[in-house]
Amino acid sequence: RPHYVDVAVKVSIKTLTGYTDATASQIKANIYDYINGLAIGETLYTPNLNAPILSALNGQPSFYVTALEASKKSDEAGGAAEVITIAQIEAAQIAMDDIVIEVIP
Repeated sequence: RPHYVDVAVKVSIKTLTGYTDATASQIKANIYDYINGLAIGETLYTPNLNAPILSALNGQPSFYVTALEASKKSDEAGGAAEVITIAQIEAAQIAMDDIVIEVIP
């Protein structure tokens, strides 16, 4: 049984025509599934979150990403990291409440 590492993600997006609250929900669901689907010992590369985020477009550009941050919740500095190293006995996990979609007007 792995030791779980809680992570948090913040995605800043600029909305375009066709963006709805359902789009934001899909982005969150995709991030949730991606991170919680990582294998034990698998490092989280923040730039790789672009794939599950952009899959919420469903063929129509209704938003674009302006910023993407991920961090370990246990990191007291609260600093975002491009690479979140996960040890051999650890697994990354995220809760829906730890995924923030910031809409930039």
